[in-house]
Amino acid sequence: MVQKEYHNDTSDNRSIFKAISVLGSMKFLQLLSGLIGAKFIALFIGPNGVGSLGLIKSAISLIQSFTSFGYSIISVKEIASKLEVENDIQHIQSIGLVKKLSIYIGLLGFLLTLPLSFFLSDWVFGSKNKFYWFLLLSFNFIFLARNAFYAAYLQGNRKIRWIAISGTLSSFITVILTIPIYYFLRENGIIPAIIVSSIVILCVNIYITKNSNIPSFQGDFEMFYEKAKPMLKMGVVLSLNMIFNHVCHFFLRSFFKNYTEGSILGFYEAGLTIIATYAGTIFSVMAVDFYPKLTSFHEDNLKVSDMVNKQVKMSLLIVTPMVLGFYLFDNTIISLLYTKEFLPVMAIFKFGLLCTIFKAISWPMSYIILAKGDRKQYLKQEILADSLNVLFIIILFKIIGLIGIGLGMTLEFIFFTGFVFFYVHRAYQFTFFKNSKKVIILSLILSLFAVTVSIYFKGTIGRVFLTILFLISITYSIRELNKSMDVVAFIKNKLFKH
Repeated sequence: MVQKEYHNDTSDNRSIFKAISVLGSMKFLQLLSGLIGAKFIALFIGPNGVGSLGLIKSAISLIQSFTSFGYSIISVKEIASKLEVENDIQHIQSIGLVKKLSIYIGLLGFLLTLPLSFFLSDWVFGSKNKFYWFLLLSFNFIFLARNAFYAAYLQGNRKIRWIAISGTLSSFITVILTIPIYYFLRENGIIPAIIVSSIVILCVNIYITKNSNIPSFQGDFEMFYEKAKPMLKMGVVLSLNMIFNHVCHFFLRSFFKNYTEGSILGFYEAGLTIIATYAGTIFSVMAVDFYPKLTSFHEDNLKVSDMVNKQVKMSLLIVTPMVLGFYLFDNTIISLLYTKEFLPVMAIFKFGLLCTIFKAISWPMSYIILAKGDRKQYLKQEILADSLNVLFIIILFKIIGLIGIGLGMTLEFIFFTGFVFFYVHRAYQFTFFKNSKKVIILSLILSLFAVTVSIYFKGTIGRVFLTILFLISITYSIRELNKSMDVVAFIKNKLFKH
């Protein structure tokens, strides 16, 4: 069992912080453009339109889960695992293999959506009249699959700056092109806007990688299948998990649309977006940088444990001030991101933001299971998490309303964190180091205080308490980051280097 840190390697901490700072700053710009886009979308199509948009995105995700075979994960693992090998030919072959697979996945999504268009229209809108929406949407899966390849290529080769530039550029161009679509077509502009967004991302990726000489797969279909078979075995398990995940999310969205008035679905969608996208920026960064890195040395349990501890600590030091900031400025954030019609979303925030803290603890641990290729365990834990999510949210929503949605999200992550830790501790001798435990405990204490204040203290008194907690969190994070990697000198060096 690992009892202490592998080493207090400042370079590892700086590498994690650098990835977070580069991707995080670019992600901030993406969120800024997304904020502008979301504001206009909410203004032009309202809560009901936002709810419909969520249902359509959920339908897209559900089809992808059937056709992609967990492509976004298996492709990154395939490329990243070959990056460190001495034989460059293996690395080149893995890229060509992944590229070829994306073509088949895109065609499969396209062909599956065509015959399902009437069914999807009826499922999403309660009418078959909008089947042509999904006929148009079928072409989107070809673009999505190709974009998934470029994302895998950049992630697997750890081209962090390229990923950041691609995401930022795509985001701003998408907003510029889709706002007029929503303005003129209103709710009828949802499908055109989705397709335009995918095309923009594809064009940006092609432009960014134009000098990369990305190889193609050399060989017939039989050879391709033999090479791809190990990936697809893992992919089938991931696909089952994704199917179940998207069915659960689609079920929740359908529940809020049919069980209550349509605006509740819009509030749920907005709350989920803010918590998962805006407050959860760090997790998209983790998927881009941390997972490929962990995959490259997944057989060394000691190094894996060390890297996960560093990632958990770094994530919490960044996430906790963000969460407390969201508690402090919740009213302003919702008004900026959406409209005053969405202010009831603050009830979801009461407990919902707390799930971000548990996510920062559990996600790095869950990546161990992915990096190890432990298919059955990954499927078990994800099915458990999705089932608990649906169960807790529906039961608590019926009992206490919108606040129950946030509480359900957090309870699910509490159970998930405990379940994952128990497994990786037993199977891979993972444990939390002393320094990590200190950061975990303080983050939880500060966040629980914030929850208590947001529920029981209103007005000026509540704002004063939340401001104090926010300042304590920022001060502690800066101090700990400085101890781990001399963050002040690191930032000065980046800002003023010649």
